[in-house]
Amino acid sequence: MGSMTVFNSRTSNIVLIAAIVLLLSLITVSYAYSAEVTFPGCGVIYINLCKSGHFCTSPVNSYTIGETIYVCFSAANPCTVLVRLYTKAPGETSYVPAYGGFKTLNIGPQNMQCISLFTVTSDVQTGSWQLRVDVVSTNGKTIVMSPTITFSIEKAVPTKSSPPPSKSSTTKSSPPPSSGGVLGGGILTWVIVGVVIAVIVAASIAVVVARSRRSSGGKSTTVTAPPPPPPPQFTPSPQFQPQATPSPPPSQKTSTEETKLGTVLYRLVLPNGTEIPVTEPVKVFGRETFERWGLPKEVLGFISREEKGGHFKIFMRGGKWYIEDCGSKNGTLLNGVEIKGKGPQELKDGDVISPGGVVNIVFKLA
Repeated sequence: MGSMTVFNSRTSNIVLIAAIVLLLSLITVSYAYSAEVTFPGCGVIYINLCKSGHFCTSPVNSYTIGETIYVCFSAANPCTVLVRLYTKAPGETSYVPAYGGFKTLNIGPQNMQCISLFTVTSDVQTGSWQLRVDVVSTNGKTIVMSPTITFSIEKAVPTKSSPPPSKSSTTKSSPPPSSGGVLGGGILTWVIVGVVIAVIVAASIAVVVARSRRSSGGKSTTVTAPPPPPPPQFTPSPQFQPQATPSPPPSQKTSTEETKLGTVLYRLVLPNGTEIPVTEPVKVFGRETFERWGLPKEVLGFISREEKGGHFKIFMRGGKWYIEDCGSKNGTLLNGVEIKGKGPQELKDGDVISPGGVVNIVFKLA
């Protein structure tokens, strides 16, 4: 009887481990083409990839010719945010903006908005694509980057034609009440499936335990553990007197303690009016940064890459801002004056920075 009980116990453990592995697999699959970000005022923002810009009840990670890829947003609390999408094609090493500028979204638990990413044609590269989303507050002071969302594009023509994309790239929709709201999108479906599987596994374990008890005649052996020994008693030493460490006066607090992580310190204003918010006290700028924010290729060719040391850097020293050329190939102008090889130069609100002398960027204090 004892060997049978051990066998049933091992079987129960194997079933439980298999159930845990299955649940983790389901969660991993559901999050491969979905993402969540926590944002002030919105709570959790849910991001899903779908084939429809009207009723997105579950995410989709595979697309074929003729289908349109929609990025759909909803949130735990009603809020308004700005979003910008970046994609990376198979074989590429960097992300590129999906379109110029930001999109304004009004989202909530019962208010989903979808953005048309692009329609798959025969010219679109097949394979595994990656998507990243920047979520920005309306005042530009808070920026949150989403986790990477992966989706694939195949060449096979779908058997059923997908609905044509809407005329507007951004659509608003509210799913039917029977769908349980847009909160979480397809993630909620996977959670329900996981709960059902967990209940089935628990019932199976209960059956195995009941059979093992029946096979042993309903008898069980109870082993009583000896009572634990009494805890040792310690007498504090009279010579030890802890002394409280006095806290420093308010005047001794450093600037690092007063700075909140994520607070915008200054902005770089591009010629098209786009503002790049910067939160770091020391920041190196190069071609990759300005490529993300939409500068044209003919301008980017004059700006040195960050992977090669960058073009220029902006940093704070002694309560003042400074700019220094990083040994770039084409130099840097500050208010029309070349600063390459001249060391750090003081930077003031409204100064004009010209990397390579081909574009004017305004330094604007927050």
